[in-house]
Amino acid sequence: MKVAYFPGCKSRYLVRQYDQAARLVLGQLGVELVEPDFRCCGHPARDLHFQSYVCSSARNLALAAAEGLPILVVCQCCFGSLKQADYFIGQNDELRQAVSADLAEAGLTFSPGVEVHHILGFLYDHVGLDRVKEEITRPLAGLKVAPHYGCHIQRPSTLIGANHPVKRRIFDQLIEAVGAASVEWPRQMYCCGGPALGRNPQLSADLMRKKLEGARASGAELVGVACPCCHIQFDMVQHWLAQQFGLINIVPSILYPQLLGLAMGASAAEVGLDRNELYPVPLQKYLAA
Repeated sequence: MKVAYFPGCKSRYLVRQYDQAARLVLGQLGVELVEPDFRCCGHPARDLHFQSYVCSSARNLALAAAEGLPILVVCQCCFGSLKQADYFIGQNDELRQAVSADLAEAGLTFSPGVEVHHILGFLYDHVGLDRVKEEITRPLAGLKVAPHYGCHIQRPSTLIGANHPVKRRIFDQLIEAVGAASVEWPRQMYCCGGPALGRNPQLSADLMRKKLEGARASGAELVGVACPCCHIQFDMVQHWLAQQFGLINIVPSILYPQLLGLAMGASAAEVGLDRNELYPVPLQKYLAA
């Protein structure tokens, strides 16, 4: 199974443990990662210069098309950007012409309909739960994880192909595949608050606090995430707020590939747990066994 691997910017620099753990588990599952000269998905420019955003995404889509491969993305913002750019180009002739002209200068051609998969959907739909379970050597039985789905793999559902976006079960089942319990919790489908951090820090902190309180009240020991942006909010920002303001009800964040890697028998160092600001202490009992 071969894919064009798109780690995105944040997983290369700010949340390197995500890229590290993803490579480990995908390799163990027999997924071959091809790495074209991918660059930024354009998401940061979307509200500043729309055409620049679309052209950035289109370049990456064109590179994957040239390889004849689907794209596997670990960042939800990148996933949403790539999926939506393909849609926007298909809906606007003027935009399509501008994108085609931009790509032609780089010797590339835009091809519509390139498959783009987020790692959760890829593991669920293409690798399969049975294959994932075959690799579990250290079941995390008894561990309670609150799945945070994130926004961009759910919405807008008409563009990304998510069935029943308000109540999905993919992440729950992937958590259960490692032997852990998936916890139902209030506001689990709500935004983490990360997008508001730079514009309205108080709102961002309030969103996160309410989610964490709901996770803790539901008995969760960890919040499971599958996006570097969400992990930054639940890990780095939560840690900073705890130091500055004594935020209570802290629930550590764990990236799903880290969780899966540990259940596959990897060490804490191999999945980059030492890079997490809030070390997921509930996992120590499994690592010690």
